[in-house]
Amino acid sequence: MLNSFLTIGEQIFIVFLLMAVGYIGGKTGLITNALADGMSLLVMNIAIPASIIMAFQREFESRLVHEFLLSIVLALLGYVLFLTVAFLTIRDKDRKRRNTLIFTAVFANCAMVALPLQSSLFGADGVFFGAVAVAMFDLIFWPLGTLMMTPGEKPKKGELLKKCIVNPCVIANLVALALFFGRITIPSVPAQALDKLGSLCLPLCMLVLGQKLTRRPLAELFTDRGSLLAAAERLVLFPLLIIAVMKLLHIGGTAAMSALIAMASPSAASVVMIAVAYKQDSELAASSVALSTVLSLLTMPPVIFLGSILLL
Repeated sequence: MLNSFLTIGEQIFIVFLLMAVGYIGGKTGLITNALADGMSLLVMNIAIPASIIMAFQREFESRLVHEFLLSIVLALLGYVLFLTVAFLTIRDKDRKRRNTLIFTAVFANCAMVALPLQSSLFGADGVFFGAVAVAMFDLIFWPLGTLMMTPGEKPKKGELLKKCIVNPCVIANLVALALFFGRITIPSVPAQALDKLGSLCLPLCMLVLGQKLTRRPLAELFTDRGSLLAAAERLVLFPLLIIAVMKLLHIGGTAAMSALIAMASPSAASVVMIAVAYKQDSELAASSVALSTVLSLLTMPPVIFLGSILLL
């Protein structure tokens, strides 16, 4: 368990170093607001889809099918539960603030923080279950983000449905799953290209997040009540709820622990990306994500330790 704590600390420290570079770049004018917005679109439309496809490029094993389906069910249960609680408890009158806070509460950084820890604890199986969590995140996050965060008048139903489905991240998930279940391996050269594109996700996301932090006083990180509530739900309430659900349903093992690690992670940096893309409160998104990332150093170790006692 000590190794898992060290892995958490290491990943969070890497995130903060990259965020600090973005913050310094923003303060010095090296990373302008326009450049940060452009990087956000690059991440959403190229880097994340590439990383999704490569996450499922592993040998198909029939023994994993049951756990694969279990991971999907756990993710769906989690999102239904978390969204319900967030909609009931986060009542900010400002629509942009409310939507941003709901997203920071519900959606976790299940790729950048959780995957290294899942790999450290459970090896290749942990990475596979982590990839399933990332896939479910993308299949829910981007369509829901399009639905909730599109500014101005709502588009017609047909147009909205098209925007939700014809989304690079959703399409990438469908392609990745088709390749996995079709037992199709991408040739070495294009696979390496996709892998390098996918590796852009973490640094670009954190550079954007750091730059957006320059637009709000850092002291507000710990004084915004909405952000504090969202962080408390994301890091404490929701992980405890999913542990209770899994115990109630007698679900345990590697798939269950991998799901818990994903759901106990800090808020997703993608919240900042989508807030930028749809002209929502990206500064609030950045400060809320940064706050939950700081606090996750205190919350993730005991939550994972509790999960290991109850679920393994």
